[in-house]
Amino acid sequence: MKNEGTEEPKLRPDTIIISGFARLPENMSSAASPAMLSIDVEVDPQDGKVVDCSCSLPAGLAKKILSNSLLGREIEAGVKGAVAQIEKRFFSVAKRAIIATLEDVYRNYHRYLQEGR
Repeated sequence: MKNEGTEEPKLRPDTIIISGFARLPENMSSAASPAMLSIDVEVDPQDGKVVDCSCSLPAGLAKKILSNSLLGREIEAGVKGAVAQIEKRFFSVAKRAIIATLEDVYRNYHRYLQEGR
């Protein structure tokens, strides 16, 4: 639903969306928080650079780490940088799930490349 006076963000016309998923630890799952974590990365297929990303994790600062590590970088370097930053700076039971989700994004991107773009 759109609020008057605000515009919903739009996808760029030629980008692709690569998603990754991982299960969150049981002690993080509740009715208010899903048992799965997802990270969506919008990629320009011409140069492989990340132009946008989103994460279902409720922790805003973790999202900042991901955004700062991914945006504007080629997806491989971005994912490796994001994993390194999460390892170094993020201390939570969700750490392994975030890293697994980023690794899933990377695998799905390579699957996309293997399928011939």
